[in-house]
Amino acid sequence: MWNGRRSSFAEHSDTPFFLYLAHMYVHVPIYVEEQFQEQSRNGAYGAAVASIDWATAAIVEELERQGLTDNTLIIFTSDQRRARSGARRCR
Repeated sequence: MWNGRRSSFAEHSDTPFFLYLAHMYVHVPIYVEEQFQEQSRNGAYGAAVASIDWATAAIVEELERQGLTDNTLIIFTSDQRRARSGARRCR
């Protein structure tokens, strides 16, 4: 499920495809859906991480449903930085 409906990553499972998904949840300002905020024991940041975990699981489940996991490479990266107190925002 993705936003309440099934998604098809590839119309033809024998055709290669590329999916790039960049989450901005953990960057300022942090936005998460209420369901994750209510479950978080680590505030908005923890809720953002839980949201990313959920989204990643939804993608993997859909790949499995379509039988695409045997020939799929998933790369999960992070920029490993955080906003500094008093830092200016880029616009």
